[in-house]
Amino acid sequence: MVLYVYDGLSYPEIILSDDEDYVEVKTMSRVWLNTSNRYVWPMRDDVLWYDRKSIITLLDEEPVHVTKRHLKINDDIWAAVESALE
Repeated sequence: MVLYVYDGLSYPEIILSDDEDYVEVKTMSRVWLNTSNRYVWPMRDDVLWYDRKSIITLLDEEPVHVTKRHLKINDDIWAAVESALE
């Protein structure tokens, strides 16, 4: 799993395939609550191609459940990514 940036926001994704310049990903959707570190898997797969340059980091750990549907990224990784994007 990797973390990528789109429109100034970070999203976790699973890489499905790639070529020299782009990666095909299955991406999570952001949950807009009082915290920005919440994601869900959409009801229908959200599969897109993105420029490799948009990948921020590899995620060593899968996002963990905070509710039945909502997941979050490790807090240490999240803090580092958010400060890097500012």
